Amino acid sequence: MKTRAAVLRKAGTPWEITELELDPPKANEVLIQMEAAGLCHSDEHIRSRGMARLPLVGGHEGAGVVVEAGPGVTRVKVGDRVSCSYIPVCGKCRYCSTGKQNLCDAGKWAGVGCLQDETFRFHQNGEDFGGMCVVGSFAEYSVLSEWSCVKIEDYVPMELAALVSRGVTTGFCSAVYAGDVRVGDVVVVFGTGGVGINAVQGAAWAGAKHVFAIDPNEWKHRPDPRPARRHGDLHRGRDGQRRGQGRRGHDGQGGHDRDHRRRVLRDGAARRHPDRVPQEDAGLAVRRRQPAVRHPDDPQPVARGPHQTQRAHYQDLYARRN
Repeated sequence: MKTRAAVLRKAGTPWEITELELDPPKANEVLIQMEAAGLCHSDEHIRSRGMARLPLVGGHEGAGVVVEAGPGVTRVKVGDRVSCSYIPVCGKCRYCSTGKQNLCDAGKWAGVGCLQDETFRFHQNGEDFGGMCVVGSFAEYSVLSEWSCVKIEDYVPMELAALVSRGVTTGFCSAVYAGDVRVGDVVVVFGTGGVGINAVQGAAWAGAKHVFAIDPNEWKHRPDPRPARRHGDLHRGRDGQRRGQGRRGHDGQGGHDRDHRRRVLRDGAARRHPDRVPQEDAGLAVRRRQPAVRHPDDPQPVARGPHQTQRAHYQDLYARRN
């Protein structure tokens, strides 16, 4: 079949829209109709510096629908909505079996763009085109290994699934896993692009007390329309003006610390028992004090003290990671 794609023939040249020949999927491969793709700065690195085998079809963030499956495919089926993984995960090698899927042996062809049998699926006039990170999401159709596909639910928008396939997870996990952010930590994130802003989200999710996002771009310094909850003399009001605040918090008596402990406690309980969290407590801060309630199914009461709160949070975080 034929498909249109954005290709790069030589480093330092613009992306070119052209028509390519696309082979059908072979064993353990699927044909994906791409519905969304993200432009990552890694694509720009390839375009400007040629840090991969050329020519290639760009794009390693993508999401689409499986329209054809080759022999032996078991992870997905025709009609499934999938997000593309820029690192294939075989699930069998030493790294995958020890929880280090980011080092999967199947990812060794990322800079070449060929499939696992070391052959290419994109062609033009007898010339082979690789797919960036063995994905090539800058094409209307692409053939991927089933190891590069993650099934998603019907309610997930394709444009969000494309971003989650690389940028979101890179930033989020850099805080939660690589940075090992713990409850009460103060975190500084330099740069709030697609990866950095998700590092901010990851740090907040992990329980950081304060997260500082630093970026030199003025257009990113717009005032937050929500009520400000920032720290020290870096606090900005709704009008964008800097205002000094006591180091102990808004009330000068450690209000931030109390709110943070109560928020972590409430969020931990919400993740364990989402059906028991009052709707009015869905905001960022608890507005009224409530005594800890023991549910009949709970082996022990909900923790109250700051150390108990940390322990409960760590247990919940460990359960999520494993």
